[in-house]
Amino acid sequence: MALKAKPHEFDGDHVSGTTTLLAHNVALRENIQAVAAIKSAMDARDYPDAYGIWELLPENVRDALWVAPTLGGVFTTEERKIMQTNVFINGE
Repeated sequence: MALKAKPHEFDGDHVSGTTTLLAHNVALRENIQAVAAIKSAMDARDYPDAYGIWELLPENVRDALWVAPTLGGVFTTEERKIMQTNVFINGE
């Protein structure tokens, strides 16, 4: 008995979401030590160190890791909020 795909399995959102999460997981697997170091530095409120590690990652890796936690992303909502502030970027 063959499995039949449902129409929603081929819509753009489903494919796009799957592709995004796959790219995220590949980037995470290949950069797990850097991600762990970023999260550790953020836990210690050492934002300049966390930002320095983040900036060393290639832009395409940062883009792939920038997935909302509700969609399977590695960074929490709170971490993502901090990463968008001057505290993270400039240490201010």
